[in-house]
Amino acid sequence: MPRSFALLESPQGIAAAAGELLWEGEQPPEDGSGGLAQLLGCLIENRPEDLAQANGTFAALAWDAASSRLWLAADSLGGWPLYFVESAGTLYFSTILEILLRIPAVPRTFDIAAFIEQEAFCYPLGDLTLYREIRVLRDSEYLCRQASGIRRGRYFDWSRLEFRALPLDAAAAECAAALTAAVRDRAPRSPGAAVQTLLSGGLDSRCVTALLHDMGFHVRAATLQIPESRDYHYATRFAALLGIELDASPHNIDPPPVTIGATAVAVLSNAARPFLPGRIFSGDGGGETLGFLLMPPETMSLLAKNEVDAAIVSYLKGHGAPPRPFRRRWREILEHRPRQAMRAALDRWPHVPPQKAMHLFVLTEDLRRHLHDFLEAAPRLGAELAAPFYDRRVIRSVLQIAPPLDPFLHHRLYHEVLRLMPDSCLRVGWQEYPGRLPSPVREDGAESLKSQWELVKDNRRWRGAQHCRRLLAELFARRIPGHIVNVPLLAAAAVLHQAGIGDFSHLFRPVLALTDAYWAGRTRRAQ
Repeated sequence: MPRSFALLESPQGIAAAAGELLWEGEQPPEDGSGGLAQLLGCLIENRPEDLAQANGTFAALAWDAASSRLWLAADSLGGWPLYFVESAGTLYFSTILEILLRIPAVPRTFDIAAFIEQEAFCYPLGDLTLYREIRVLRDSEYLCRQASGIRRGRYFDWSRLEFRALPLDAAAAECAAALTAAVRDRAPRSPGAAVQTLLSGGLDSRCVTALLHDMGFHVRAATLQIPESRDYHYATRFAALLGIELDASPHNIDPPPVTIGATAVAVLSNAARPFLPGRIFSGDGGGETLGFLLMPPETMSLLAKNEVDAAIVSYLKGHGAPPRPFRRRWREILEHRPRQAMRAALDRWPHVPPQKAMHLFVLTEDLRRHLHDFLEAAPRLGAELAAPFYDRRVIRSVLQIAPPLDPFLHHRLYHEVLRLMPDSCLRVGWQEYPGRLPSPVREDGAESLKSQWELVKDNRRWRGAQHCRRLLAELFARRIPGHIVNVPLLAAAAVLHQAGIGDFSHLFRPVLALTDAYWAGRTRRAQ
């Protein structure tokens, strides 16, 4: 049985887990069945708080046969999706949203406000999905269904950690130890066994790959082949340094995705193709945890002065869907909803300083959802993903840092952690994020190559043309939701764009994303 799914049946009931259900201080057996007896025991005894010792990325179920109680639980971050909806006295749930959309009895009303949040933050906030009745479990959340009804609660609260005023080197030591333990717990039990990992030209996958190599495993890596990119250059250089095999797949993502979730599916599945079906290590999440990404200096400075509303405006600058394609009645929601939603999310933690509330927001909203689309596609792809940066010990190691957080931003913490990683991590340069500390390792020829952001900019015209052609097809098929979108304006923009009279490509992607989501909830019902 693969580690990505495990099932336990006993006279007491049933326990099941998708993903990796790990427990602190224990290494699971290779067949993936470990931890289910402990899961079933704590929930049958009505002790969901014991799940605070689980540090894997999972969605769990427990059925208590004696009391006819059903428990659903998300991991401490909510990184593995578990969707649910109650209709006519029946609870429907799945780790794959599309399955719920295929059930005729499941109600699904397209939620334009949730879509507007997705355009601003990449994902809807809280427990929202793009369908009003369908929700998703959040970080450390459980649901208990019994005869008296449904109750939801949390077995752990990240905001109640004891925040510690740590110097940079001490914080880095704890982060490095947590990451090392997270990699080791997900690695094979057999010394020298073969492992597969994704490897880019950045730091996240490099740290995971280096740790696996340093632990004595036979590492084989995979990357995307973009010859003119720094990312590909540094990945090949690092693989050569370690002396590991590197499989390169052509970077061919066509047609271009219209949401960040679909982009994650396309990029990860394309890169992992040489290893599918199979189990693969990923460095996803390193930037958000050790790198403090999505915490812009201007925003953090305003939060340090307790200017929360100004910080929200700063954070949302340049984010969100353009208002022009939308009908007038939706434009006010488009303007106000992201600010209101972010303020409500930050107000969830009134007992912590604003900078720490922002830190919690980034991890429990953005990072939580980051892999949802890929994990829903994983069974179809035959992919089992091991993601050490989603380990609760890694998350705890950064969330425990007391504000002010400024000394840890700009990749300062990450650079200090690198000093505690295997020496190989600092012997090859890496692709840097704009505005962060530069790599101290400079290489001849690398500067002439393009960063991933320059490549995205170069591909803008191609993406715009592809989106324009698809949009025209959707207009001819009368699939664009005309009660939401100004169809005549959009049609004129598409014709002008195709004729080369103007660049209206920024209008097309959000409308295509809206159209896909709108019809996903309608056409599935009839299938």
